[in-house]
Formats: sequence, structure tokens, C-alpha cells
Amino acid sequence: MPVLHRTHRTHRTQSTHRLHRRLAGVAALAALLAVGAGLSGCASPVVGHRYEVHAIPLDIYYPSSGATVAAGRHPVVVFSPGYGVTAPFYQSLLNQLALAGYVVAAVRYPAGEPESALPRHAESLSTAITEVLSDGWLAGSIDPGQVAVAGHSDGGVAVGDLIDSNGYGDSRVKAAVILSGCRDWFAPFSYGTHAVVPTLQAQGTADPSNNFWNDGWPLFTSMNGRGPHWWMTDWGADHTSALMGTSAQAAHTRSAVVGFLDMTLRHLGSAAFTSNGNVAGQTQLRYSS
Repeated sequence: MPVLHRTHRTHRTQSTHRLHRRLAGVAALAALLAVGAGLSGCASPVVGHRYEVHAIPLDIYYPSSGATVAAGRHPVVVFSPGYGVTAPFYQSLLNQLALAGYVVAAVRYPAGEPESALPRHAESLSTAITEVLSDGWLAGSIDPGQVAVAGHSDGGVAVGDLIDSNGYGDSRVKAAVILSGCRDWFAPFSYGTHAVVPTLQAQGTADPSNNFWNDGWPLFTSMNGRGPHWWMTDWGADHTSALMGTSAQAAHTRSAVVGFLDMTLRHLGSAAFTSNGNVAGQTQLRYSS
């Protein structure tokens, strides 16, 4: 859609540097908090953290049993961070996923890459899935049949590329979460001709970086007729406030993400997802298929 395309490029040109400064500042604070929480060894008494050096470096958060992963076979979430930030920026969400029983592998993209490199990040997510499923340290602790991808901002763009474009695809992915994302306007491939996995897309109505209607909504509607997908409106939220911090809205958004993955990957029912995704004045769900 040419009009949306032009609007998007103009919008991001005006907002990208402001967004990057904001993300860098919050990331620095998150890093300090992570150090205080002992992230190098254990992010909390029941969440473990491990840095794995692979072709695609990974920060792995896991339900902990001492120095190892808690007993059982756990579903996997490969997480795609936004531009210029890494796992500590999203520690509250990643910890909550691990507490709920997920092994979370957050990708570390090469520092300093331009946004035009985004189409390659979808391929990196597939590589990361392979790395996690073949990681000897996690052997016997993960369920290869329960794999999801999730991402925020530019990281959500990469998730959209992986699940919705005709340039990539990964049959191992069973569910997806896109937070404050949009379509990849740099992509050299097309969208919208194949089935999509169950997908949750969340967007703030006051997002100055990826506009609610011009950037987020076209990605959601492009999936119509191709599979179950949910849109979660975060009323009044900007690019990060509905996901980070201690506000009630952020807590409901994170819990809705966990509830969505519990519903689609683990078939645990929809109560937690719908109750957190429909909170008056804060969150609201819309379903399409």
C-alpha cells in the first residue's frame, strides 16, 4: 500500500533517533538493575540466566533448580529485542516467562546494524531456534514441539518477517507475539499468501515510533483469512510503557503475553489471556482469523 509505505518511512525518519536515545537510556537503567539482581548467575531465586556463545549469541532465561533447568520438558520462546538493546531491557517479561515454565532465548543482534538489516534478522531467529534445540546444556529440558517467537519494536518486525512473509518461514514455530511492531518496509519480499501461526499483536495507542493505525494495524489486517490472530490495544501506552515497569497496565500486558502462550502452546485454556487482555481502560482484545 504505497500511501502507508510513504507515511511509515517519513514517520520513522522523524522518530528513529529519539526512540534510540530513549531505548538506550532505559536499557542502561535495566542493565544496572540486572547487575543488582545478580543477572550473571541468577536473575531471581527461581529464574536462572545463562549466556550461550553461538553463531547467534543467546541470553537464556529458564525455570531454575539450583544451577540447572527445573525438571521436565519446557516450551521454548525465542525472543527478538528491539533496536540497540539486549535481554536486560526486557528482564521483567523474560523473568515472568521463565517463572511460568518457559525456556527463553533472547537473541543478541550485531551492535550498530542499520535498520535496513532487519530482513536478515528473521533468518537469525531461525538459526537461534536451531541453536536452542541442539544445545547440549538444554538437552532433555525443552520440548521441540512447543516453540514460539516473540519480539518488540524492530524485534517484532523480525518476528513478522519470519511468520508472515514469503521470504522466510519456519515450520517449528507454533505461535508468535509481536509487541509494538509493524511490517518490514525494508523487506525485499512480499507478504500475505500463506497460513500464519496463532499470533498476538499488541500496540499502544500513543506509540510515537510505530503508529497504531499506520504501522501496526496493516500488519494485523494482512493476516485476515490466514489463521487465528489477536490484536491487543494498550490504551494510552507509548512504545514501551505497556511492557516495561510496574504499572498495572504493564503487568496486565506481560500476563496477557504469558496467557496467550499458555493457551496456544500448552493448551491451558484462555482465562488468563482474556482476563488480562480485557481490562477496562487499559487493555482490549480483538480476534480475527
